[in-house]
Amino acid sequence: MILTLLLALASVLAAQQPAAVPELTAPEVYVSIRPSSFDTYQLLRRRTPETFTCSASVTQAETHHLYVAAELVLRAGESDKVTRTEGEYTLDFAVTMKKQRADTLVTVKRGEKVLTRQRSTMYLQTPEGVVPLH
Repeated sequence: MILTLLLALASVLAAQQPAAVPELTAPEVYVSIRPSSFDTYQLLRRRTPETFTCSASVTQAETHHLYVAAELVLRAGESDKVTRTEGEYTLDFAVTMKKQRADTLVTVKRGEKVLTRQRSTMYLQTPEGVVPLH
């Protein structure tokens, strides 16, 4: 009788435990740099002269579950960085825009532990139909 009560109590307590947050074991980092005139939220195809939308997202490699994302809008010659936190994951995203090149640094942490650090260099091309005035 006591054994039955203990088993019933243990099963009730186990059912009340909150589900654990899945651990990001294999993060996939995606970095995109595109002319801001290509942004999807623009209803009209208006030009945003010489700006680029830089975005970074971190997903679980197997499930593609999004953990954290960040976005910056920059012109050539500008640098900026942003930190985003979602739950226990932190994304540090830094971009340095040069004339025809963008250098990025993405750091993903869980708590204080660095899961991945990725540096990228992308060479930029002016979209067709847009001629920069110099």
